[in-house]
Amino acid sequence: MPLRGLFKGASFKFPSKGKSYAVRGNSDDVDETAAERRVRFRHQQATGRSDEPPNAPGAAPLPSKRRRSRAATTHAPKSRPLSYPAIVDGSATLDRYGKDQHRQAAELVPGGGGALSQQQQFYLDHHHGGDLALPVMPSQQELDAKFAQIVDELGLSRELMFQLSSEKKWQLYLEKQSGSASKPEHTQPEYYIKQIDQMTSELKSASIDEADEEKRLKLAKNIKTALRTQPLSYVLRFIEHNGLECVLDFLRNMNNQVRQSQLHYTLLGCVKAIMNNANGRAHVLAHPTGITTIAQSLKSSTIKIKVLVLEILGALCLVPGGHKKVLNAMMHFQYFAMEKSRFQTLVQDLAQTFDSEEDTSLLQIAILSFINAIINYRAGEESLEFRMHLRYEFIVLGILPMVHRLRALNMAQLDRHLDIFDLVRVEDEKELANRLDGVEVDPKNLKKMVELLQKRTTHSEAHTHLLSIVYHFLLLPMDDPMYHKYWHLIDRLVQQVVLQQDQGMDPDTSAAQINVQSLVHELLKEDEMLALKVELGKVRKTKDELVQKLRKKEWEYESHVVDRDQLTSKVEKLRVKLERKSSELTESWTKQKDLERTFQEAQLENGRLRQRISLLEALMKDKNVSFEGIGEALSDPSSLPTAMPPPPPAAPAPPPLA
Repeated sequence: MPLRGLFKGASFKFPSKGKSYAVRGNSDDVDETAAERRVRFRHQQATGRSDEPPNAPGAAPLPSKRRRSRAATTHAPKSRPLSYPAIVDGSATLDRYGKDQHRQAAELVPGGGGALSQQQQFYLDHHHGGDLALPVMPSQQELDAKFAQIVDELGLSRELMFQLSSEKKWQLYLEKQSGSASKPEHTQPEYYIKQIDQMTSELKSASIDEADEEKRLKLAKNIKTALRTQPLSYVLRFIEHNGLECVLDFLRNMNNQVRQSQLHYTLLGCVKAIMNNANGRAHVLAHPTGITTIAQSLKSSTIKIKVLVLEILGALCLVPGGHKKVLNAMMHFQYFAMEKSRFQTLVQDLAQTFDSEEDTSLLQIAILSFINAIINYRAGEESLEFRMHLRYEFIVLGILPMVHRLRALNMAQLDRHLDIFDLVRVEDEKELANRLDGVEVDPKNLKKMVELLQKRTTHSEAHTHLLSIVYHFLLLPMDDPMYHKYWHLIDRLVQQVVLQQDQGMDPDTSAAQINVQSLVHELLKEDEMLALKVELGKVRKTKDELVQKLRKKEWEYESHVVDRDQLTSKVEKLRVKLERKSSELTESWTKQKDLERTFQEAQLENGRLRQRISLLEALMKDKNVSFEGIGEALSDPSSLPTAMPPPPPAAPAPPPLA
């Protein structure tokens, strides 16, 4: 995408509200040729952007820079500009191109009334004796292959360009081929680089001839035109053969006279043309002094040079990796111009009124556009602290009164940039007030800021450090010639602490190579060490107490062990005694059983004896019984009764052993 598209037609989007505000850029360069405009306009049509149509054959000439700038700042366009493909297809209005021209074109192009395109004129002049005979369009596959080749050569977006119709692709291809056929000689990058190198040598040796100024200017314009209109491969060849380095070397070694000249402006345009593609921007960003050299051109007193530099730097703010390099370049410019602040020249130029009202408005718009870009993009998209930090630099330089004064001019294009600046500033101040419990901060009232800081740190550990900081500020030696530098260093270090992002990334120029998070972690480690020492003392004290308790417990344990052993011995003795008692009881129970059985037998025998005695007594009372019958009865046990008396109750069993 061209550099112009990255900045002039960009929209600022702010994270606080998610709103977008279109920012219109300035008019094209005064020395832009019709060929340059055609190439630029082709890409704008492919990407969907509207712009003024190129100066096609048969069309009215484009207005000059002065006329177009005045129209852009005073009148809004009433109708949408005609597109270049519409002119090719014959859909241009008669009011713009004229009835006669429209009728003649209609006779040449069936079904169309527009002026001839470049490729139509080319083939009209080279085929069939003047009859218009365009080559037949190839198959879709072949056409896409040819079209992809020229898209890659021009460094354009395939996704956007391949949305065109097949007819438009074929027209662009033919136009590219016709442009290649009419390519002039001595326009190779090596030739241009050699000429630039020669001009730089003459400049360094102070042998530059003022009489050849027009020749050098024409050469620079040719280089600029080639870099803007030739394929991407041409630009890459120019860079690979140190063409960018040669241009930057010339810009670095300019004297004051050349610094104010048209040559300076044109060579800056060459740098801008190189940056119109991603490869060129990458080389400029990778160059160690490329952006700082461009920033040095702000020292020029020529308005259009300042405007061009601000457009380039503002566009770089939108490119990944470019924002911080622009801030570094502005810091370099501060020392280069020997100023107190890196944005001092911008604010001073914003307040100046030049001889030309148009030049004044162009520079004011460029400055405000750059300020909005550098505040609100990249780190400023997400970080309130970063936006407040950069904006404060401009506030200290007195930009707020200038904003109010510029609003009184009632210029629509200027007011758009002022609206962006004020809108984001007011929203940021509200957000900061919300963070501070609704207290609004006046950056110029030191007393109130100190009171607020003291209030927010009271009853916290930070209050002690705040007192220490203020106290040590008072100890700074006021009679030291470097006294103000000490304050500058402290200011830069505090800014770095506030702004530094994760992993030690500084979005702005850093005062020292420090990693704030690492230092804070080191401080945390120191605090942790102190806390650990205190804790270690407590642990040691607790340890001693526990050791004493442990020893006491050991003594108690040993005493309990002795008691346990004694109890074990007693239990063992009791067990033996119980076993002995149990054995005795078992033996007694056995004896008791034997005695009981003997007793039962004795009782049985006693019963028998009693029966015999009773029988004997009965026989003796019977007089009829002889002694022989008594003897027989006594000798025959079967004759005795068999019933026995019940045995005595059994003795209880001995208890079981424990």
